[in-house]
Amino acid sequence: MKKEVKNIEAAEAIQEDAAEGTEFKSVTVPKYHCETDVLYDVCNLAWDNYDLIQPLFFEKSTLFTAVLSTDARAAVASARAFPDNTTRTLIAKNAYDEMVRINPLLTTEWEVLAFYIRLAYPSTADAELASAGYPQYKQAIKKQWGNTESMAIKAKAYMTDHAADLSGAGTMPAGFPAAFNALGDEFILQRKTRNNALGTSVTGTADKIAANNEVYDQVIWMMDMGKIINKFDKTEYNKFVFDRLKNIVRGRKPSGAKGMVKADGAFMPIANVTLSARNLNPKAPQQSYSTMSDANGDFFLEMASGEYEITVEAPNYGTVVVPKFRVRVGKKRRLNPLLAPANVASGLLAEAVQAMSAPVTKKQLQAAENGVG
Repeated sequence: MKKEVKNIEAAEAIQEDAAEGTEFKSVTVPKYHCETDVLYDVCNLAWDNYDLIQPLFFEKSTLFTAVLSTDARAAVASARAFPDNTTRTLIAKNAYDEMVRINPLLTTEWEVLAFYIRLAYPSTADAELASAGYPQYKQAIKKQWGNTESMAIKAKAYMTDHAADLSGAGTMPAGFPAAFNALGDEFILQRKTRNNALGTSVTGTADKIAANNEVYDQVIWMMDMGKIINKFDKTEYNKFVFDRLKNIVRGRKPSGAKGMVKADGAFMPIANVTLSARNLNPKAPQQSYSTMSDANGDFFLEMASGEYEITVEAPNYGTVVVPKFRVRVGKKRRLNPLLAPANVASGLLAEAVQAMSAPVTKKQLQAAENGVG
């Protein structure tokens, strides 16, 4: 009988365990039954309620100190900071893209190294090439990433051990080893980054769930006492009922645009990008909505429900204008703008709108051209 999994993180962890051929029993099961953002907000709200009557808690047990809520909020912040599966997947994808880019450069440079080896050791070239990583090179050109890494390591060691012969009579330029090794080191770093992101998909998800379970257990422990203290006051009692607080949090859930700003072509995140929104309804209150992307290019532009024109701009980059972006109550809609360098003219709006899975019209493309700064 197939086990039903209601929590997203647990479902992802089970899928990834299955892909690796591991046992399902290794998956950490969430104790909470809500979205993680809701869990964190409920915990913080519950600890706010605790602070209001903390002396009453302390009367029941000295464990309920004034600083207990401070420590609990720190644990909530720590749990929130654990990367989720989406973040790890993006890290892995970016690293993989870099590996794909570097691999042909590195294998081409190995071919140049092979040229130097044949000149330096004409009578024993085959044996020397094997020592320098030729068997691994043959697999590296087929994008066998482990062999690319082994090829880079073997070549690096070979050039160190045979520097005098390879450089003799001007055969190998003095700067060649450093340039080759820089490519090799970068490839190895990106492969390690990708493997770590993929390899921690299960354990990383489990770690996040475990951290979430800890903050959930602690808040439930506190709320159990809160319900005892307020047993005969229904209004106060409800302030310590998880499901009640969950409904409150969901009712005030923020809405707006969230996503990541990246460079067009390079697809690398851009920090300190300004995003501002203008309400297209002339009768709506014209509040100012703006935010900036963080160091990872991530942002959340909180807005009331309605239709907006969103402007995305950063120094040394062109400006993207999204002419119509619909925001619904309590919904965080994805927006992943691509910014091109200021001297590059491209259909930026088309890419931004496509990132939202919306059709691009001729009118929008024209607006894009007008919106590029």
